[in-house]
Amino acid sequence: MKYMLILWDSVTYWDEKGEEEQAADVEEHIGFSRWLREQGMFVAGEGLLGPATATTVRKQGGETVISDGPYLDLNETLGGFYVIDVPNLETALEVAGRCPVSALELRPVWE
Repeated sequence: MKYMLILWDSVTYWDEKGEEEQAADVEEHIGFSRWLREQGMFVAGEGLLGPATATTVRKQGGETVISDGPYLDLNETLGGFYVIDVPNLETALEVAGRCPVSALELRPVWE
């Protein structure tokens, strides 16, 4: 069964860290991705640029409306994701516990 690990963090997360701390965080994710691949669980994963780079597309009255910025104004932002393929929720939760991020949302993928 596939699960998506949706990674959340403070909107100012990267701004609050120096280059060395940022590099260390990236290395942690590289290690986590490597481990997922070694276990045969990795399907996909990417980091995302910050919310200031977002574009929102909405349908309003049959029209497509495009605006700069994220959909919601939040203190946390979507920072990236992993898609894993594991046998069950218990395994997905174990994997999520190894992910180097302060908060994540785990959801089954609708197949």
